Amino acid sequence: MKVLIVAAGRGSRLGVHSDQTPKCLTPFAGSRLLDLQLSVLRGAGLDDIHLVRGYLGEQLDGLGLTLWDNPDWAADQHGRFHAVRAAGSGIR
Repeated sequence: MKVLIVAAGRGSRLGVHSDQTPKCLTPFAGSRLLDLQLSVLRGAGLDDIHLVRGYLGEQLDGLGLTLWDNPDWAADQHGRFHAVRAAGSGIR
């Protein structure tokens, strides 16, 4: 089973916590938010994990995930649907 994580947004509601890193890399309870999510998914036997990235997306390299770039991440009016479309047919 494939998993798609949408992590393309700016995270502006996090204020200064997302100025230098994507919101999914924000620390929480001693780990990064994304690491917590990946731990749960991998613990459930899901390892075909895809991630749509946008804001500061290069910081998500090297995580062992299939990465998709959402070039229009800043255009909030497109919402999550547009981010999911960035994965294209590769997620099917």
